[in-house]
Amino acid sequence: DNKTEVELEYVEALHDMSLLNPSVTTVSALGQPLTLTFTVRNNHYVGVVNPRLAYSLNGGEVVKKALSCTLAKDQEKELSIAIPAKSITEEGLVTIDLELLWRDEAEDITPADNKATLQSFITSMPPNRRMVVEEATGTWCGWCVRGIVGLREMRKEYGDRFIGIAVHSKDEMAEVNYSNYVVETLGVTGYPSCFVNRDGVQRNPNPLKLKELMDTAFPPYSDINVAVEGTYKDNGVDVTASVTPLVDIPSANYRVVFVIIEDGIHGVQFNYYYDGKSGEMGGFEKLPANVEMDFVDVARGAWPNPAGTGDSSVLLPSKLTGGQTEKVDYHISLRNTEVQNISKCHIIALVIDGKTGAISNAAENWLYPVGVGTVIRDNRQQSTIEYNLAGQPAVKGADSIIVKDGRKVIVK
Repeated sequence: DNKTEVELEYVEALHDMSLLNPSVTTVSALGQPLTLTFTVRNNHYVGVVNPRLAYSLNGGEVVKKALSCTLAKDQEKELSIAIPAKSITEEGLVTIDLELLWRDEAEDITPADNKATLQSFITSMPPNRRMVVEEATGTWCGWCVRGIVGLREMRKEYGDRFIGIAVHSKDEMAEVNYSNYVVETLGVTGYPSCFVNRDGVQRNPNPLKLKELMDTAFPPYSDINVAVEGTYKDNGVDVTASVTPLVDIPSANYRVVFVIIEDGIHGVQFNYYYDGKSGEMGGFEKLPANVEMDFVDVARGAWPNPAGTGDSSVLLPSKLTGGQTEKVDYHISLRNTEVQNISKCHIIALVIDGKTGAISNAAENWLYPVGVGTVIRDNRQQSTIEYNLAGQPAVKGADSIIVKDGRKVIVK
């Protein structure tokens, strides 16, 4: 009497997971793999163990790759994989079709959110995406030697891929408008600090931290190429930025900001690394508490203003065509700007995404077109080989005269 027979019906568990926020390398070099980043989410109580991702390039062979992850109910995980692109032998847009599959390829109850289609541009000569570091610093800040070393080491190691701008505050090199923008708008909570391509994150300008970011998380290429030229005359600069997108951008929203930086400005820097008790910092641990030195990368101003907004904004067309160069001209008056030596100034063009406020790409060039007959000193250490007038490699650590950008330059 205490026993009851119950007939049970076996019901297969319903599978449900999603492919979220997929993104792929915007631009890649021909023959190099594409980096795909995405999130896998488990929407049901059945655990997800090592799902698979199926992908194909330009409708070609479908490749299935196992993903090493285990997800419980309502759990998600961000993943990244490299997709080989050796089958792509011609430049142009590549279409990547994606589908997230269960390990046993069981049916998913919502297959639509398991699929995505992305595009990447493949080229044999992708433009560098330059890392622009705007550093908040001051001579009164003893810890700010970290930023001095950080910008110096990054420029030395990465050359053309790196642009450093030292934005001084509350000292004799401060440019008020730029300083206020970095401190108040970008948001400085301590010194030294820096912002990389205005991505909204305040960072430590320690050289090791910047190198780690460049090597592991900073996209090497951009879908926009940028070049800049500046000519100084009569206390003014006529500057031209050339912007070339690789692909069509039908709803473009970009503006340009021009920055002047200067090298060789003599001053005294407080140094909290002076006794070595705070560790090594690019040689500053061997220098006194007050270091007499020549500063480089010093921001002298940003035009039309640091944000590039307002009635005087320098805007690119709202529709950009792939391969077509757009040139924008601008005149900078230096009458109210403190510049000690125009021959040691550089002009920088920042192309800013109006939708996000981030720097999409940038370019840097000498400001003053010095003739070959004039010799100036260039203390910037280069990552590429320089050649002297005899066609021989310039010896590091010794002064050499080379021809660079149409002039003679003394390099160390």
